[in-house]
Amino acid sequence: ERWLPARPGSLLTIEPHGPLLMLPFAALQNAQGRYLIERFTLHYVPAISLLEFTREKGPEAEAAPRRFLLVAAPAGIPSGPDGKALAALPGARREVSAVARLLPVSEVMLLAGKQATEQRVRELVGHSTAIHFATHGIIRDDNPFDSFLALGSSGTGKEQDGRLTAQEIYGLQLQSDLVFLSSCRSGMGQVTGDGIMGLTRAFLYAGTPSVIASLWDVADEPTYRLIPAFYQSWLQGKSKGAALRSAQLGLLRALRAGQVKVRPPAGDVTLPEDPVFWASFVLQGAP
Repeated sequence: ERWLPARPGSLLTIEPHGPLLMLPFAALQNAQGRYLIERFTLHYVPAISLLEFTREKGPEAEAAPRRFLLVAAPAGIPSGPDGKALAALPGARREVSAVARLLPVSEVMLLAGKQATEQRVRELVGHSTAIHFATHGIIRDDNPFDSFLALGSSGTGKEQDGRLTAQEIYGLQLQSDLVFLSSCRSGMGQVTGDGIMGLTRAFLYAGTPSVIASLWDVADEPTYRLIPAFYQSWLQGKSKGAALRSAQLGLLRALRAGQVKVRPPAGDVTLPEDPVFWASFVLQGAP
């Protein structure tokens, strides 16, 4: 504790190991009950050496014209590893539409429904400066390279089957400054000696310096509040880490005030401030 910076909002770089890779440090509390996110801006790295690699890409990414690729609720997605159909994602279109409204039309490519095929995504990811996926992320702890993002299928070939696997992501050539994986457990995977083998590592290797991903299943209503708030802060000039912190603190305040409700058939339910609703998303890589 005595080595931590005193200035509110100071950046903490966390290099977790083993089971700590699955811990949302933002939700840790001190003796006074304050969450760590209320004191600091946080980001995680699988190794400190990664920052040297991402720092070299920084000026290049900043100079590029902005092009946002938003992918939501693909139609014709493949089944899960168990052969069962993947559930519909009713909140995904609403989420990306809210993000798109923050941007000039000329800077946005929004793929949803039948347009959100793996083939089309592959054509666009290499030319996008920010990529947002609001779809299923399937994590395969038994075979990490087969973890995949569920996209629309348009053929039987590996590049058209609707499964953008971690192994395929390693082969992409990305110019993006950020990949946001708005899907359940997208930041998870097999824990190894040098980090988690899964989708996050694959995107970092493919060339993006920063990935935001989730550590557990995320609920639609809190996510809808958090994600547009993140982009709004980031577009106003805050760093990715500071923008995520601002969005999480805003959601935390709304939860504390009883302003976040869900509407199941039995009637309105007010969500509590439990970290399960606000602490799932973590920033991996450059802050």
